[in-house]
Amino acid sequence: MNIAIGYCLSYGYLFLVIFGIGTLKKILKFSTETSRKLIHILIGFTWIILYRYLRNTIHFIIIPLSFIIINALSYKFKIFKMFERETNEKNHYGTIYYAIAMTNMATLSFFNEQLLLPYGLSVFALSFGDGAAALFGTAIKKHNPKITKEKSLIGTLACIIFSGLGIILFERILNINISVSYVALIAVITGILELAGYGLDNFSVTLGVMLISYFVIN
Repeated sequence: MNIAIGYCLSYGYLFLVIFGIGTLKKILKFSTETSRKLIHILIGFTWIILYRYLRNTIHFIIIPLSFIIINALSYKFKIFKMFERETNEKNHYGTIYYAIAMTNMATLSFFNEQLLLPYGLSVFALSFGDGAAALFGTAIKKHNPKITKEKSLIGTLACIIFSGLGIILFERILNINISVSYVALIAVITGILELAGYGLDNFSVTLGVMLISYFVIN
């Protein structure tokens, strides 16, 4: 029964987020980039469903694996236009990399249960940190120097702050205790790892934060 509930909630939540943000985009007229990052932030909560209903089963891997297929089809055929960029120059594989990173971490934690909570923490750090970095980095143009071609100072600061908030939220949801100093450390490291461009921050943040938080939590 838990497996069936896990599948229903995972896909139901995914499509609720996609079409909910799509509806808001039409009403509020915000940009595709904004809708992409709002979805990016909210999809991170899928991990809670996986953890609650599907952990220690192969289905824990199958769900994010299926997200790779869904995102790849959307990228190719523009199925979900609210998170597909229109220009080929900017439309890298970020959404696909996000699902691949989640699948990689799910696979590692499936074979090593001690990586389960670090995996979730890395997802929250990435979802909140990377999402906020893009939202603030693109919204604030003045007095916002570039750190790299794609990343700005304000975006990086937003990443650090909101990844920290994401970690605290994760801590509250799972009822675990992470010291303020460790939250700050992981948040700063998230901000540094997020500087990787072309969607590769999905890998650098999840893997880096997972490894660091493994020693923090365990």
